[in-house]
This record gives sequence, C-alpha cells and structure tokens, in this order.
Amino acid sequence: MNILVPHNWLKDYIKTDAKPADIANALSLHAFSVEKTIEAAGGEPVYEIEITPNRGDALSVLGIARELRALLPRLGFKADWQEVENNLWYRDFALWFWKIFKLKILRIL
Repeated sequence: MNILVPHNWLKDYIKTDAKPADIANALSLHAFSVEKTIEAAGGEPVYEIEITPNRGDALSVLGIARELRALLPRLGFKADWQEVENNLWYRDFALWFWKIFKLKILRIL
C-alpha cells in the first residue's frame, strides 16, 4: 500500500537539517520503500512511500515523522520534535473516550 506524504506536513512535526533527498534515502534504507518523490505545486516534494501491512503505525504523517525522529540522528542528521499548535483535540477525545469506556465497564460489573 502506498501513501503520499508531503514534505511540508512532515515539517509540521519534525525539525531537521536533512534535505528531502536525504529523508527519502533514509526511509528507503531503514523500513519503508520510497517509490518516488513527486514535485507538487510550488516545487514542494511529496514522498510516495510503500507501507507494508505489518506497519499500520506508519500509515499517517505522524507515524512517518516518528520513524524519522528515531532514524535521522543515527545517520548524523539533527531531528527534533516541532511544537504543534492547536492540536489539543486528541486530549479532549481521549478524555471523552475514557469516560464512555469507564461507564461501560461499570455497567458490566
């Protein structure tokens, strides 16, 4: 299964000094096959990445960013997490989910 990951979206999650060609090469050498890099409008690279069925954790931009965060320092590149603003929806969803789940558990008991 192939996914398209824009370089701009990766930069929302990770700060790195690696060039797009270095990122494509690092991903291809490590876990995923970068089939090709497409030039989007404005000249921004978009990676076409093949994800194997056993790596469901990498089916999102965040999953690829996590992989790069672990991989790039080993190859001599800087890789730090970027602070993502206005991304608190997951906290609210997690609290809501926990309340519902807890209520269902109490009903079963």
